[in-house]
Amino acid sequence: MKVAFHLSTVRADIVRKALNNMSNIIEESQDTTVHCIVNTDGVTLLRKDSQFKEEIKKLADDGIKFKAFSNSIKNTAGMEKDEVMNEAEIVNSAVLELTKLQDQGFGYIRP
Repeated sequence: MKVAFHLSTVRADIVRKALNNMSNIIEESQDTTVHCIVNTDGVTLLRKDSQFKEEIKKLADDGIKFKAFSNSIKNTAGMEKDEVMNEAEIVNSAVLELTKLQDQGFGYIRP
């Protein structure tokens, strides 16, 4: 199974739900690939000092791939790329990344 989560918010309740869902998927199905594409205000979740940094690090260690949209890092969040956690890959286009993943058979979840 392949799943792509799309996070574009900093609302703690939604983020917490998404992170829990990702954790549950990995625990229940060992052969699942999970990517989490983060854009707009959501990129602040991947800041090195994020309140969710420990959960994100654990999920990344469990194999979940986090990807942050480069324009959102700079233009929406006012961040520099070096402020992004090492566990996250920076991609040029969130929409293109999501489209590619769906083309590869990934299910799309937007909590």
